[in-house]
Amino acid sequence: MATRRELLKKGTLATAGLVFSQLALPPNPAQAYEDSRQSPSGVYPWHYTEKYRMTCYYGQYMHQAYTQFGFTNEYYALDFGLPEWKRLYAMYDGSRVSLVNGDVLEMTKVINGETYRIRYRHMNQINVSVGAIVNTNTLVGYSGNKGFSTGRHLHVAVHRLRNGAWYSCPPTFCGGTIPAKNTRLRFTFRRRPRYPRYGV
Repeated sequence: MATRRELLKKGTLATAGLVFSQLALPPNPAQAYEDSRQSPSGVYPWHYTEKYRMTCYYGQYMHQAYTQFGFTNEYYALDFGLPEWKRLYAMYDGSRVSLVNGDVLEMTKVINGETYRIRYRHMNQINVSVGAIVNTNTLVGYSGNKGFSTGRHLHVAVHRLRNGAWYSCPPTFCGGTIPAKNTRLRFTFRRRPRYPRYGV
């Protein structure tokens, strides 16, 4: 006879299988829009005195679902475990606010002749409006737990414009990718990997 722990594990796996089978939608053209070239270096989105742990790496968990549900490809997006109501700033000086939609803030910036879009999700409050020019010391809003979210965190995505389409690319903060390219991550069923805290 199976033990209670085995039954619980089977039930959890079955539930997870049902959820992922529902997410296995027909391929979306956006899935092809990935560019492994890292973005130009920007600052961390939070206040320079703070550090936060990364909670979701490239292609993990719901970042796959964003694409499957018809959103722009978010493969190289990152999640950071910010509590609610933490100050958020632009990654690049001279960015232009291109979208304010509920919990989503988008900013664009031309760097070395290429156009980049920076997207923050799940914000509790956005302090800027479309068309505004923002800098790395501009308080653009506050972190939160709104929208398509399973818990308070900040979702950061960077896209590069190529041939009229937005390509997901790895964000670069303060001169380094997150995590370093040679970092190997180990995942388990019972627990998510524990990442270091990031900040200046």
